[in-house]
Amino acid sequence: MDLAAFSRIRLGHLPILLEPMMRRSEALGGPKIWAKRDNCKGLSTSGNKTRQTVADANIGAPDVATCAAVAADAGYVGDGYGIPTSQTIDAIRLFASTEGVLLDPVYSGKAGAGLIDYCARGVFKPGDRVCFLHTGGATSLHGYLDSFSS
Repeated sequence: MDLAAFSRIRLGHLPILLEPMMRRSEALGGPKIWAKRDNCKGLSTSGNKTRQTVADANIGAPDVATCAAVAADAGYVGDGYGIPTSQTIDAIRLFASTEGVLLDPVYSGKAGAGLIDYCARGVFKPGDRVCFLHTGGATSLHGYLDSFSS
């Protein structure tokens, strides 16, 4: 199918660049951490949500790829979807205090917990280059205020 036949609407601020996270790298013992800030796309809170919005709006994009199935390291999922672990809350606090980056307790906070644990266990070593894909979701933080009370 020739996609040139369809008009395009700019829905995001693209491309999303990698940003160095120097303070977080130092706090975690030295791997050089970069973040792809998919949470800063413009229209929506993440790239996948933007692509889904395009698909749902039926604005002439015949083939929109979204990511419904993501492989997760089960050791960081915890008790289930939307249930933050103490490690998730610690990760949210660390990312916010070292780089001013907000993670959510559903996805990116759990990924942050995994990153912290991988650094602590030596899976990522000083000098390694690590890319953290920030998928957004910070808009959901208000629903988890009780999780931050301790």
